[in-house]
Amino acid sequence: MEIRKSNNAYQILAKLARDRKDYAQSETYLEEALKYSPSVDWEAFILYELAQTKEHMGKYKEANIISKKVIELRDSVEHIHARDSIKEIQLAAELDNKKQSEMKAKDDYTAIIVVVLTTIIAITIAAYAIKRRKHKKSMDVIENMEKNMENMEKDIKTMEKHVDNAEKQMDKYRHNIKKLEEENKEKEKEINAAGKETRKQLAKLKKETEKAKQKETELYQKGFDIYNKVKNGTKMQGWDNEKMKSIVTFYTTINTDFKKQTEQAYTGLTEYQYTILIMKDMGLNNKQIADALGTNDNAIRTMISRIKKRPKEQSQQNKE
Repeated sequence: MEIRKSNNAYQILAKLARDRKDYAQSETYLEEALKYSPSVDWEAFILYELAQTKEHMGKYKEANIISKKVIELRDSVEHIHARDSIKEIQLAAELDNKKQSEMKAKDDYTAIIVVVLTTIIAITIAAYAIKRRKHKKSMDVIENMEKNMENMEKDIKTMEKHVDNAEKQMDKYRHNIKKLEEENKEKEKEINAAGKETRKQLAKLKKETEKAKQKETELYQKGFDIYNKVKNGTKMQGWDNEKMKSIVTFYTTINTDFKKQTEQAYTGLTEYQYTILIMKDMGLNNKQIADALGTNDNAIRTMISRIKKRPKEQSQQNKE
């Protein structure tokens, strides 16, 4: 701490303070750790520890507010990941367009070379023709020119073949360029359609996330109220799946160790069975659980016995 302050150092000090049950000191260390948080993920993790500490101190309202902020931070991280996926698609489209442009420029350069060669050939032929007219009066020159003309005719035919081949190659280049342009347009349409669909899916995901977040927040708040009533020994009537789901949502949020251990030990628990295990974890006996749920302790004892048999029954079914 004397060399460099960091969130890790303050979190370690906070854990040591919690182990000593000095929750006030742990709260102070965690608030200092927030000042040195390097990312949104770290901030969410530190706030989660701070919410647990405030829960131990009996500051349930503050713990509830901090827990909501943790959910909001985790949702913002998912939104950033989705936005980065769109940027990757757009970058791929830009690279593809750049590649097509470079290919087109190369083909245009080849076409220019062919045109220049054709022009040179035409100039050469014209020069030969002029030379022939100047020496037409001399028989000797004529004879030599006739020989030269024969050679020139051969060269011209060869050149004409080269020109024909060049024109065919040019037609091929033009055809390839046209084909590439059409393919580029199709790819551009596909990319635009993919981007549109991605934005549509992102908007849908955002809407669903906000809806789920609102639902989870409502369940968390309701579960918080039910948890306090159960903890204070208040008898409640009319337990339904909504109430049980609320207390399960709240308790598994503030106690992730319990959630992990329960999921490892049991499979296919009902909301009612999960609620009984939560009350057991809170330290209530069978009579207190029965009073809270509006039933008798024999029914609770029977249900706990059935829950304990679930892993064995599940293992036997997997063997079959």
